[in-house]
Amino acid sequence: FDSVLDSFVPALMLRAMIEWRKHDFYKASQILKERESLCHGNNSWHLNSGHVNFALGGNAALNESIQHYEYLVEQHANNLLEVSPVALANLCVAYVLTDRNDAAEAIIRRVEEEEQEDEEKYDMHTVTRHSCIINLVV
Repeated sequence: FDSVLDSFVPALMLRAMIEWRKHDFYKASQILKERESLCHGNNSWHLNSGHVNFALGGNAALNESIQHYEYLVEQHANNLLEVSPVALANLCVAYVLTDRNDAAEAIIRRVEEEEQEDEEKYDMHTVTRHSCIINLVV
């Protein structure tokens, strides 16, 4: 099943991307929702569903995007820097737009702390700068 799913997900993402490029975020969302039962445990599906719902805007869509982005955060609880910086930035913006500023600040602080830890362990040139992207978007 997993090997079939690994082949199916890119095709599904391509179908959704076609609608995304036409700025038909609703249709892209519908394409992804149709296969939720198959793809619920797939990080790529959650990332793209989060992006599509974020682009739709509106309180219900933002709350849905939060759920998808939070799933990614939970999957990388030990290293938040493994999550796409754009996903983290969108999550923070969605939190702010739904009056959850404290949650956004907690994510930003956590990213900054992890970056600080990486700076102490590794060469400064290899450290990711998620916080820069997050702060630019927010």
